[in-house]
Parts: sequence; C-alpha cells; structure tokens
Amino acid sequence: MSSRQLRRLGKDDLETTLLKLTSKSGSPAVVEEDEEHNERAKPVSSNPFMFMNDEDGEDEEDEDEVEPVPAEVLAPKVEIETKSQKLNAKKANKKKNKKNKKQGKKEADPANEDEDDEEFYRLLNQFQKKNVKAYKSLDSEDEYDEYDDDDGFTTADEDANQEKEDGSSVWKRYDLRNDPGFSKFKHFKQLAAMFESFDFKQLIPDNEFKQLFDDLSPESLQDIDSVTSTHVSPEVLKQIDRLRRLVKNWSGKDKRSVPNGGSVRKLQFTKIRDDWLPTVRGEFLMKKVSNEQLVSWLKWQRPLDWDTVIKDDVERKWSKHFDYYKFDALDDTGSKKALTEFYLSTVLHPDHEALISIISSQFPYHVPGLLQVALICVRQGDKSNSNGLVERALFVFDRCLKNGILFNGKDFQLPYIYFYNRQFYLAIMRYIQVVSQRGAISTAAQWCKTLLSLSPLEDPLGARYFMDHYLAVNEEYQYIIQMVKNPLFNLYKQWFTLGLGLTAVYSYWKLSCIEEAQQLLRQVWKHYPSSVYKIYTEVLLADPSQLKFKIPSADVSTSIETKAYITRMGVVWKETEAKKFLRDELASIFNTCSLNTPSNDIDEDDTTPSPFFIENIPINLLRFAVLSQESSVMAAIPEKIWSDYSVFEFDVLPPKPHDRESEDVIETIESLIDSKHLEVSQMERFADEELLQQINQLSLREYLEQEQRLQQPNDEIE
Repeated sequence: MSSRQLRRLGKDDLETTLLKLTSKSGSPAVVEEDEEHNERAKPVSSNPFMFMNDEDGEDEEDEDEVEPVPAEVLAPKVEIETKSQKLNAKKANKKKNKKNKKQGKKEADPANEDEDDEEFYRLLNQFQKKNVKAYKSLDSEDEYDEYDDDDGFTTADEDANQEKEDGSSVWKRYDLRNDPGFSKFKHFKQLAAMFESFDFKQLIPDNEFKQLFDDLSPESLQDIDSVTSTHVSPEVLKQIDRLRRLVKNWSGKDKRSVPNGGSVRKLQFTKIRDDWLPTVRGEFLMKKVSNEQLVSWLKWQRPLDWDTVIKDDVERKWSKHFDYYKFDALDDTGSKKALTEFYLSTVLHPDHEALISIISSQFPYHVPGLLQVALICVRQGDKSNSNGLVERALFVFDRCLKNGILFNGKDFQLPYIYFYNRQFYLAIMRYIQVVSQRGAISTAAQWCKTLLSLSPLEDPLGARYFMDHYLAVNEEYQYIIQMVKNPLFNLYKQWFTLGLGLTAVYSYWKLSCIEEAQQLLRQVWKHYPSSVYKIYTEVLLADPSQLKFKIPSADVSTSIETKAYITRMGVVWKETEAKKFLRDELASIFNTCSLNTPSNDIDEDDTTPSPFFIENIPINLLRFAVLSQESSVMAAIPEKIWSDYSVFEFDVLPPKPHDRESEDVIETIESLIDSKHLEVSQMERFADEELLQQINQLSLREYLEQEQRLQQPNDEIE
C-alpha cells in the first residue's frame, strides 16, 4: 500500500493517535467500542507508516484508487514501542519532508522539529506508562494461580502457588532440582504470548541499518551485499564465479535464492556472499522428532519416573503443545569424515592450520569447523573473517529450514541432546555477539528471543541471563515488564534471574511507575540479597554501615550471575537519576526490611542425576559464562568444572548419559565420528611425525659432522 493511500485512510498521525488513546480513561476495549460507531474506522497502530514498502516514498499511483484495509490494521492494538518502530516513524517523516521540498513547499523549522520530537517522546512515555498500569499488579492473586490444563480449560493450581510473606501475596517458585521434567509448567498460553510478534525480517541486520541510515541508495546496499565475508584472492573469486554459472538458482538478485536438490529455497535470515562456494544441495536435513524419541529423551531427564507416566505426558502434554525437530547430516559418510578430521585436529592433536584447511579446501560448510575457526580469528584480532564464518554457519541451517517454520516458542523446538541442534544454538549465540558489535542492537534483541524460543523451558545456553541487557538497550521496557510477570520467568527459582529483576526495576523507573519499581526491587532483594548488597557497595559506592543484619554469603552460582550482571550493568543504569533512585531505595530497604534466609531444601547426599545442574550450579549458567568470553565471569567458575567436565569450545558442557540406556539417546561427537577413519588418520599422523623426527635427527647429525670437519683443519694448524 502506498504512503498516499495510507494518508487518505488514516489522517491522524502518531501524536494524535496517542492523544486519543491516552485521553480515554477506559481500557483498549473501550476504544474499540467507540471506534465501531464511526462511519469509517481509522488505523490506530502505533506507527501507521510501518506498513509501507521502501519504494513507496515516491509512489505516483492514482489517489482515487483506495485499497481495502485489513481488519487487523483497523482494529485498535496496544503495541510495544521499540526503537525500530521509532526509527520507522522518523524515516517516514524524513521522506515526507523531502517530498514536500520537491513540491515547492516551505521547509520545516528545525526548532519545531525538535519540539515535535520532544512532544512525541513525552506522549509515548505517557502511553507506555498507562499501558503498564493497565496490566494486573505484580502481586495479584489472579496473576499466576491459573493455568491451561491438557484439555484446554483453565483450572486452579492444586499446588497452591501463592504464599504469604509480610502480609502480601507473592509467587511461590519451585526448584528445578526437584522437577527435571517441568511437570509444574502448564501455562502454555502465557508462553506463546512471549513470542507471538515474531517476524523473520527482525532477524536481518540490514533492515535495521536501513532504518538507521535511511539515505542509503539501492546501489549502496547492493555494494554492501557484494562484499565478501572473508578475505579471498581475486583468482579464487573468479573460480567461484565460474562455479556459480554452473549451479542453477544460486544466489539470485536478492542474494536469498538457493538450490536444494530439485527445488529452490528462499533463505529466511541470511544472504549469500560472493566468496561462498556454490553447491547443489545443503548439508543438513530437518527431521521431526517422533513420540518414541521424545519418550527416550524424557526418560533421560526424569530417570526416577515411571515409563507409563512419561508416555502419558508426551501424548497429552508435550507433543500436543510443541513440535520437536532435529538436524541430521544429509551425507552421513561425508559428515562422519569431516567430524573425524575435526575431532582429530581439535581434541586429540590441536592444529589450527589443519583446522583451517578443513573448511577452506575439504569441507567449506562444516559448521563445527566454521565456528571453531571463527573463534580462532577473534583471538588473533581478525574480526572481519570471524563474522563471515559465523554467517556462513548460520546459512547452513537457514538453507535446510522447512517452509512455514516460525520461531514462536511452539512450532520449532530443538532438543539439546542432538549434536547438530547444539551447533545451531552455538551459531545463534555467536551471531548475537557479531550483530551487537556492529551496532544492530534491535536485531541482537530479536535473536535473543529466538534463542530462548528454541527451548524456552530448558534454555540450554542461558538466554535468561543476558537477554534483558539487549532488550533494555533497545528500549523494550514493556516487553521486559511482561517477562517479569510471565510464568516462564517465575515458576522456578532458577528462572527468575538477577538481571531480569533489576532490569525490570529500571524499566518501571523509565516509565515513571515508581511504586511498581519499589515493589519489584524488594522482591529482588529477598531473592538475591548478597548480589544486591554487592551492587550497593561496589557499583553504587554507598555506605553499608546502616545495614543492621548479616548478609548470607553467596553460593557459586549467585557469584557467577552477579559478576555477569555487574559487567554490563553500567550500559543500562547510565543515568545519574537512575543510580540515585536505586541507591536511595536500597538504603531504605536496608533500614526497614528484614531478611529471612531462605531454607536450603537441597539434600547434599542426594545422588540423583540432574541434567540441568553440575555441582549444584545451573548448567545453562555455566555455558553462558564460558561463551560470554568475559574473563571476570569465567574466573568465578570453579576449577573442578574445567578439569572434570568437557568444556570444549565447539560443544560446551554437552549432555551426558547417566546409564547404558541413555547412551543411545544422547548424541556426542564421539558417537558421530568414524572410528576406523580416526584410527587410520592417527596412524598417518604418527607416521608423519616419526618421519619428521627422523629428518630432524638426520639434519642434526649432518650438522654435527659438518662442525667436526670444520674443526679438524684448525686442530692441524695448532
């Protein structure tokens, strides 16, 4: 739809729309009832220009032709304002000013534009505050005491999820140690609400760059797409170009067409680079996990449960609400050979040169090799090559995704027990670091949501421990508040993280919801007393003398989590007023609130295997700490973890079988390599090393003999 048609259909701009919404005392439903009495409904979306295409700014279509507006556009909505939507509005205003200038109209006064921006942000802040107030209170007894049962009806939780503390009702959190099968989680509607706004376009950093730099021409964008992802010589580029002519449907004008056997597939979130080798088929095949495989997986998670109970849960609960998939190698023989060479060059005999040779000449789309070499490039200071290798690894998975797949926390679940599934998690984790370094914070925030959506209950890489940072920098304050109210972040103790709690406090403060911020800060204090005290004394540099009771010492997991949050805390809490608010409120808490030490219900003698803990530390927290590459965070990890467990960079703390039956369920790199090929490769390597030693010894012997011959004439002269 063109911009002119949108202006004819909705004559109200963003400010007028916000004024209408904020001026009404009722809920959004009241606004909807009033709009039904109008002769023609007007779009009241928070940004009416977001439905425009980039080429619509200079559209010359007939003004009399009006396209019908979809019902979802006409229906009033309460949307979360993100930084990308604000950039869309600014971009549309700039295009409108340019068009008015072409038509000979007077150019707008810059002072008036600044006043308009200030007015816009003031109205936006007022609207967001009212929207937050419209939600139920954080301590409402009706907030979490109901769930969606297996039959689709809403019933009360028989486990009494509410308990009284200091006269107020709060959410009672369970412990994952006692419930490895997530039997308490039945809030599937609330889970789906966290990912309902998913769109693949939000995962492409180029779209965010277009919004940030709206004066980029199409030619400039094409030049950017033609840039190679790694450093290659012109001769190699010519050879790749010849291969591109032989492989049909490779790349295309939009850089998103790729052949996959006899069909053509459109890439969802990656673009083909000019230095990527054209191939006819992809590397992976996406398969749906059967109910029998789900039962085997749950048996590994819940070794003490009856088989009949697990089968019943799979049929009535998990397979009903989720679709599970796994990535398998399309060429099993070639994949085993590549993994064997990779294992030999990475684990048995580390050799960077041999590893680089694997992805440069033999297996250019070998994902573990690409991610491992990318990490080597980062350590050598070569970030450009590293970013290109991570993008190529992500492209391998994008190429095999089935049509219609969405990262909405429901339709695409990836069990972490499968090796190539873990490689997809790792590729996303690396890519979040890449796009954030490029300044595409909005894209990084969307990728964090994607990473969590792949397994929201297990969260194998600990997205809960760092995604609040990207959301806060992207100014998604309402989304953060929804997170802190959602059962997905409250049902278990390990789900309510320190970063989420304090970032939600900051979000309430930004929206001028002071009471809610104070209330939530007290809950964070009760859940993380040692962490809050450390922030109060070491970050805020406040005087701790007014504290009249002893703070319990922090355990290892709390120490790791605290250091991880303090490392990035300054980026969010950067305003002086915000720091003053946090310092004053913590001082008030120390003076007025008592601290009840939580009871430790963990049996130290319990030897029951838990797939989500290592040495009483959440395993996803350990994985996040290792992958963060933050030295202070990694230093907090106990030395026993590094020495007694598999902390490979290509597969950090992989799941381990705890009995013979689960050995066939868990995929590890040792179970996927070719043992015979490994023996042959090792024998060849040993032979090469022995030959090299003989050459060195021979060279040394010749050197000694030559020295002796040179010494003989000197002895005769003497």
